[in-house]
Amino acid sequence: MSGTEPSAPAPRRGRLYKYVFLIACAVIVWHVMHVEERRPRQADGPPADAPATARETPGGAVHLGAGNFDQAVASGIHIVDFWAEWCGPCRTQGPIIDRLARNQAGRIGVAKVDVDQEGELADRFGIRSIPTILVIKDGREAGRFVGITDEATIMGAVQSLR
Repeated sequence: MSGTEPSAPAPRRGRLYKYVFLIACAVIVWHVMHVEERRPRQADGPPADAPATARETPGGAVHLGAGNFDQAVASGIHIVDFWAEWCGPCRTQGPIIDRLARNQAGRIGVAKVDVDQEGELADRFGIRSIPTILVIKDGREAGRFVGITDEATIMGAVQSLR
């Protein structure tokens, strides 16, 4: 065996790298295809000059956008869930937020912001992962939870502000 011949494990390692590469490519292609299917199109939303109004979810939370966000959270305590339709953890967090909206109706505001439709608002608050829940008191951020957060933890943050 001369010094220029490859060692025995090299061909096996080469095959392993090839399979890992092929699997990675397949995952990337699948991801791109599914993200493109779910990406909202500009023409689907309301016209740019339409007035921003708060829409209530079936669970009682209010959808907020850049046009009505500041006014909606200007006074009092509010829980704001930054989410997206395609996000699995957001789907788990959604019923928790809806339950909070029903249980706390009239006491605290509960709202949702769709980061796909309100990217500028998400950037303004530095939202990098979803779900992210902000606790806002009198227009200022007083707490932040990233990831799935249970109702007791959120309410603990709210209670500390009262």
